[in-house]
Amino acid sequence: MQLKKSAKNYRWGYFYVVLAALMWGLSGSSAKFLFNSGITPFQLVQLRLTISTVLLFLGLLIGYSSLLKISRRDIFYFIMFGTVGMAGVQFTYLFAISKIKVAAAILLQYLAPSFIALHSVVFMREKLSRSTLTQPFINKIPQAFLREFYKIVTRFYFDTGKKF
Repeated sequence: MQLKKSAKNYRWGYFYVVLAALMWGLSGSSAKFLFNSGITPFQLVQLRLTISTVLLFLGLLIGYSSLLKISRRDIFYFIMFGTVGMAGVQFTYLFAISKIKVAAAILLQYLAPSFIALHSVVFMREKLSRSTLTQPFINKIPQAFLREFYKIVTRFYFDTGKKF
């Protein structure tokens, strides 16, 4: 009986991974559409984070209310994480999409760990660790998949003349 339950959980896990990838893929194009319609990056970040916060809060309140209790010493951490972390990353990503093509903004997002490692070494005078050295190369893997997928799709489109 445990095996069937475990296999079912794996299926749900794969489903959520695919769903997350589809939603992330749609978010960039949807954002570009909204920017062309007159929405500003600040407005979109505010809307996205407000809706996400409300949905997360309601989900936790209904299913896992004990997770909503945090200690006083963690309040500053969560405020900084929400404002600087989440809002900052969302704003810079969506601002980039509003000014350049979606693909270029995604490339910048993929390169962010490499830029952080470079900044740490050059300006912060930190020593390179094994993970700092390997991260830029591991970071190239999704870029390679995207590049090859783009080649396959464009080759199919131009060679056959079929449209999706």
